[in-house]
Amino acid sequence: MTERNYMRSEKGTALIVSLLLLLVLTVLALSLINTSTFEIGISGNEKIGLEAFYAAEAGIQMALSQLPSMEPIPQTSIGSDSHYWSGTLSDRRNPTRSESLGLAFQYGSDVSQFGFRRIRIHVTGESQGAVRELEVQVKGNRPISPTTEY
Repeated sequence: MTERNYMRSEKGTALIVSLLLLLVLTVLALSLINTSTFEIGISGNEKIGLEAFYAAEAGIQMALSQLPSMEPIPQTSIGSDSHYWSGTLSDRRNPTRSESLGLAFQYGSDVSQFGFRRIRIHVTGESQGAVRELEVQVKGNRPISPTTEY
């Protein structure tokens, strides 16, 4: 009877190699799932941030449409979970007016006759907890007398 040398036999090698390959593929799959979940979270945060930005942009457009009035814009809802108001985050309950920056004179024109009114508009937009603040400075499109105060 011949004695077998089980240490030199290669019968279990294919099983061990396939199990190691399966382990590597499992680790790779888990890593891809983790990365995908992380990326989905990032894109969701970006979406909410953009919604807040566009809410603030809507507030800027509202303020521009009301010019020359500089009255405050109360908290205004857009859809079910986005809204805007004039002022900063702390001005939510008590919105602020647009701010007059005085007169700006048009280059190339007679300073004694024509000036343009400058206004600062500050609006905050919020969506699902994300907040974006926008500020624009507007120079009026009609010349006015530089002696007129607003």
